[in-house]
Amino acid sequence: MPHSTSSQTHRVLMLLKTKGRATNYELNKIAFRYGDCIFRLRKEGHDIESIRKGGGLWEFVYRDGEEVTTSMNLWKKLARIGRLSHE
Repeated sequence: MPHSTSSQTHRVLMLLKTKGRATNYELNKIAFRYGDCIFRLRKEGHDIESIRKGGGLWEFVYRDGEEVTTSMNLWKKLARIGRLSHE
């Protein structure tokens, strides 16, 4: 019997929180649609960084309140600062 999407998403979150990071190969073992789980978690506000390692390998890093220096997060921070300064 397949697991529900919310159950898989919860398992992905628990793995990332416990280990701090996981590869796409590890995540695929617990959730075939791990990409959807990552999307849902990000939508809920979890900070998960994707790092391309090459050869089809990706690493997902759970950032629990620490600063992330990816260009996407930098743009998000700059956009927030811009909105705050205009209020």
